[in-house]
Amino acid sequence: MPLVYLLYFIISPIISAIFDPYFSKIDDGLPQMMISTLMGIIFLQIGLNIVKPMNNNTERRRLKGNKFQILYFVVVAIIFQIWYWIFKIENGFFFTHARSFIPSMTVTAGFRDILAKATLYIPLIAVSMAYRCKFMSRKILSFFFFVYTFIMNAILLLSGSIREFFFFFVMTILSMIYMKLKDNNVSWRKLTMVFGIMFIFSVIFIYSLRTVSNIIESSGNRLTSVIKIIPIALKEEVFLAKGNINNKNGPLGRVFMDQQFFYKTVKSISINGDYGFGKYSIESLPIIVPRIIWPDKGLILDTEQIIERDVFHVKLYDGSLTPLTQFYAEGGIIGVALGFFVLGLFLSWIYKICFSNNSLIGIIGWVIILSSIIQLEENIPVQLLLGIRNSIVIILPILIMNLRRYRKNEKV
Repeated sequence: MPLVYLLYFIISPIISAIFDPYFSKIDDGLPQMMISTLMGIIFLQIGLNIVKPMNNNTERRRLKGNKFQILYFVVVAIIFQIWYWIFKIENGFFFTHARSFIPSMTVTAGFRDILAKATLYIPLIAVSMAYRCKFMSRKILSFFFFVYTFIMNAILLLSGSIREFFFFFVMTILSMIYMKLKDNNVSWRKLTMVFGIMFIFSVIFIYSLRTVSNIIESSGNRLTSVIKIIPIALKEEVFLAKGNINNKNGPLGRVFMDQQFFYKTVKSISINGDYGFGKYSIESLPIIVPRIIWPDKGLILDTEQIIERDVFHVKLYDGSLTPLTQFYAEGGIIGVALGFFVLGLFLSWIYKICFSNNSLIGIIGWVIILSSIIQLEENIPVQLLLGIRNSIVIILPILIMNLRRYRKNEKV
């Protein structure tokens, strides 16, 4: 997370300011963002390192898990992925920047949309763990790993999901390294080159598709429509022809776009001083209550919409919220430092619990929680609580079965 924040909030804006005159005209936004980011990274690290693990030698102990648990987690994850993507394809929501996807306020939609995102990384981790610990045939695990990662990377790439693709691609590479680490055949230099080249061209590809999103939408916005439109996107909006930095609609122009939402927040607060002191984040907390418990919950505003309403005093337009903007809106630089510190503290405590007995169940729970907050444009406190809720939902059947088996063994 700190590395991504460093790239996203400091390095990218510096490059933007150097190469694009528009960004160099920003007076207080750029330095404020960089200072806030550095404060956030420092205090996040402090919070992450305060709580020590229960056992520093957990990595040396054998992983507690079995073939059944691996199959359960993988099958559950695949079911939700298939359900989610078939729904998006059939209803014209496959390409993210062609037609807005507004989740339905139903129990079914909540399970489908939320748990699909929560289970995305589970097969990666479960299979890599099973491979390393030899729970199943390594040939079968390698085959499944290749098929799953290839399909999901392709789907995320074609759907234009840039952040989801980035993190899933990174996790694919890291999982491969973990699986082969004992074989001592990892070439870090080659791996870095391959990762860098593939990611750069993937970003260019995604933003090239986004430049013709209007054509994708008018053609039905299905998976087949996206595939058919690829030659047009690469031909009409090629990287060198229309994708230079000064063209805000081109691929590179989109990559180097500044964090307008943060800048507007800084400017608005400097004028009216409307710090939230926690209320902007707390107002979105009802999101974590499942609709199966609260059927009449209705529509809950996201934090960015609350900030737009209470800080900008403008009509809601659904800007791009980041943890940096959220914590700054709550209390300025002090809010950023305190927010990231508490986040780091809470995460280190959760990590301690999940890895306390070196079990596959705990590791999968941690993966679900981490995947819920890894995205940059989210309400971090709410997403963290959602991650805990989702992890409990997914691992609860295994916990119940283990409890029954334990009680049965006690009786015997």
